[in-house]
Amino acid sequence: MMSSATSSNELKNYLQQFLKEESIEEYDILMEGNSEKGGNYIGDVTFLTLVPKNGMIPYNLVIKTAKKSPKLRNAMPIATAYKREFYMYNQMFPELRKYIDSTKSEVELNYVPKILWLSNEDLHETFIMENLTHKGYKSWNKTKPMDINHIRLVMNTLGKHHALSLAMNYANPEYFDKISRNLTNLWIEFSKFLDPDIFQGTLLRNVLKFLEEAERQDLVDKYKSIVENIKVLVTSETPEEDRLVICHGDCWNNNLLFKYEETDQSKPTDICLIDFQMSMLDTPVKDLSYFIYTACDKSTLNHVELFLKTYHASLKSCLTQLGSKKDDIFTYHQLKEHWKKYSSFGLLCSVFIVKAELSESDEAPDFVEICEQGNDPANAFNFKMRDENEYRRRMIEVFTHYAEQCL
Repeated sequence: MMSSATSSNELKNYLQQFLKEESIEEYDILMEGNSEKGGNYIGDVTFLTLVPKNGMIPYNLVIKTAKKSPKLRNAMPIATAYKREFYMYNQMFPELRKYIDSTKSEVELNYVPKILWLSNEDLHETFIMENLTHKGYKSWNKTKPMDINHIRLVMNTLGKHHALSLAMNYANPEYFDKISRNLTNLWIEFSKFLDPDIFQGTLLRNVLKFLEEAERQDLVDKYKSIVENIKVLVTSETPEEDRLVICHGDCWNNNLLFKYEETDQSKPTDICLIDFQMSMLDTPVKDLSYFIYTACDKSTLNHVELFLKTYHASLKSCLTQLGSKKDDIFTYHQLKEHWKKYSSFGLLCSVFIVKAELSESDEAPDFVEICEQGNDPANAFNFKMRDENEYRRRMIEVFTHYAEQCL
């Protein structure tokens, strides 16, 4: 049986291809470990330092490779997701940088990691990139709701990220259409493999039980139609006129790295977005609602208006710097309209993402193991966790907020 994990020989082969391009012949490899279970569900991540023997500065690297298990690949579109990320790094980001250069603005695409080598060969989808932890970047503790300072930095960065594609589309719509039309919604593609009635529906019905136990029958009644129409909601395409920006598509705690000044962990000074496997051309609210409903609890959900204003101010500022002077390019009023229409996306993702955040590493589902044993991966998050009370609290607060805003 083919191993689902990336072997040391395969890692060395990928490194040799990278080193050949760098003209490095002799080197030592210092292995530093792998991401913990639950850190990367459809790939293997290895951390290492490569030390050239010619006196060059060492390379602190992350090697990310797609899982190889045939049963997993038959059960989920793994290759499709990795090829999407390859496209983002190999074509879309270079195109966005060229566009920025053409505007002669001071805007920088400086919130993505530096990719040193990549491959989209079947069964060998691989990215070799800089290890940002050696530059002081850290993940937020995923078991804790994010604080206001971190949330606002994420919203600022999403505003900038979205502004780049929005401005490019406005400046050259035909060319932008050509390079972005293949950025379809891969969540819909995944739903063809993971039955939404099971994957999200089972968890959604559990949340309704939480609401019932909390004596919020009024909310249970409001959410019944969402439960009944879960497949339609998950598989519905956003109308073309609302697909305005290139979204990150998977903007949760595991895909955000923060940098700080010295020892003050309360005020992040920089951020890097990673894992662009689910990037898509869609409404900005897909990113905003996904992040907000997976990062916030009641204490910060009370400030969603502030977060949306922070996002929009960043978007407008970046658009202005890029030379887009029209005031009617995605106004704040339009943003609020999109929020009411599309924030259910983040709500429906929160039921499994927050569970992933609160799960301890030994509880996190192993999709390879699930598929190798012949079980349905749509049931991966259908388990009672140790921190069930915290999950219950977070879900009640998220679903209460959404109902007050949109139902």
